[in-house]
Amino acid sequence: MSKIDLDPTAMDRTRVYKIVAGSVLPRPIGLISTVSVDGRNNVAPFSWFNALSSDPPYVCVSIGTHMGDGRPKDTLKNIIDTGEFVVNIVSEDIVRAQDMCAREYPADIDEFAVSGLTPSASRMVAAPAVLESRVNFECRLFKTIPLPRSTYTLVLGEIVFMRVHEEVLEESGRINRAKLLPVGRLAGNAYCRTTDAFTLDHDAFETHERLSTGD
Repeated sequence: MSKIDLDPTAMDRTRVYKIVAGSVLPRPIGLISTVSVDGRNNVAPFSWFNALSSDPPYVCVSIGTHMGDGRPKDTLKNIIDTGEFVVNIVSEDIVRAQDMCAREYPADIDEFAVSGLTPSASRMVAAPAVLESRVNFECRLFKTIPLPRSTYTLVLGEIVFMRVHEEVLEESGRINRAKLLPVGRLAGNAYCRTTDAFTLDHDAFETHERLSTGD
């Protein structure tokens, strides 16, 4: 197998982005809603997002600066100022609305109004949730970590309250993926569905592992 060696420190930032974002696939989308200290709602999607743990539940999101002038994004400013945010899971029916929220608007523009999404009062935090999202995670800020030599800041938050649509949550406690219909981010304007899933035969896998290790 022939591979090309690449040094990210010697490459253009755009080229590095294309390789990383085009290789780490698919990426879950965190539609993050916040409110400013003076009461302005904000909602924006981030694909540098994931869950970190379940006991207690933590999530992370990496937030960059505005591409044009390098100023902090409203989402990050609101999280730092208030210590709160809500992660809203993106399903197929709101994927176009979340894309509208991804554009760079002035701070006085309410993305809820622009996208047609509905702000819904949260239980434990001041930031509104997205009513149309089937899963809402209300979060309190644990820590922000400015990444060295980067325009990004890593945000770590603890989930303090959860709201799940009753049709999505099964009696077993599991999330029904077929009813959640989550969407993943690929590269550029490309997204993916989770309808083409497959399972692995654990018994066959364990047999292979025993044979390959000599157990």
